[in-house]
Amino acid sequence: MILTYKVKHNYDFSKELEKVRTIAEIAVESHPQLLTTKHVKHIGLKSVIANQVLRKYGRNKTIKSVRRVKLTLPNQGIKLNQTEKKIRITSLKVEFEYRFPNNFEKVNQIEIDNEYFYVSVTVIEKEQFIPEGFIGVDLNTTEHIAVAANPQTGKILKLGKKADHIHKKYREIRRELREQSYKKYLRGNVLRNLQMNWIQLERIPLCKGTSLNENRLKDLEEKIECKIVYCEETPEKLFIVLEEENQINNKKIIEIEELLTKKVHTINDGMEKGLVVSLLDQNHHFLGLGVISKIDYKNKKLKLFTPCRKKISIVQFGQIKSNRDGKEL
Repeated sequence: MILTYKVKHNYDFSKELEKVRTIAEIAVESHPQLLTTKHVKHIGLKSVIANQVLRKYGRNKTIKSVRRVKLTLPNQGIKLNQTEKKIRITSLKVEFEYRFPNNFEKVNQIEIDNEYFYVSVTVIEKEQFIPEGFIGVDLNTTEHIAVAANPQTGKILKLGKKADHIHKKYREIRRELREQSYKKYLRGNVLRNLQMNWIQLERIPLCKGTSLNENRLKDLEEKIECKIVYCEETPEKLFIVLEEENQINNKKIIEIEELLTKKVHTINDGMEKGLVVSLLDQNHHFLGLGVISKIDYKNKKLKLFTPCRKKISIVQFGQIKSNRDGKEL
């Protein structure tokens, strides 16, 4: 395996690099003819370096122009002292120390620019380790600190159940990091009204079905004995939005489910306030964040605080609530 290490230097190789560029341009212009060092001897660059330039630029027929160049030294032009961790480049009369690991066989080549030595070395690869078995370890911050399992025996080991202080600590750290991100993306926000018929709502079950007409809505209100703000249905489910403080008796929900043969879900108007949402364009490219102010079910409008002025096509709902300044609620 060949690894390349960067070693910073303070030498001035500007003259040598200019000569390398000249030789490289000659090699590119001479395609398909292959040149030797005698053809560029008049430029004054050491033959050991000139030969590497001609090989690189003369043999590669895909190179059309020369941009960045480096001095390239092969193994033959390098003296290595692994005891003192020093490398000497005889053709340039340069010696430098290296601090990378000494566990390599040889130095393959060195490339040089105005700032670094790029030292390529051959390292012996370790033999591949073939495991006889394995275990799975899950580290988390919500329940046990570590859960280990052996799939061969089926045994599970749970550790650190009572480390509540660690759970709380990392919960607060995550909260602080989230708030920093929210404040960044919500800075300078304004209230925007989005017509829900013109946007796509994701990760929310509402606004995907058909609204109930007035007669069915009144009939449903009589059955549940509660004022309904909004109601819609899909082939499998019925979604009911109630006024803020209203609750439906569980027995009535079961009765409606049996009557309509579909699942009933209820939420209260205003529960969406403060939810953090992602705002995307029609290609699912991220535009920014927003905080829900209100969903106007009657007029099909979504009101949110966001600094984003671009056209919003998709709103992805999250589960975390925040105020308009990014402070979690």
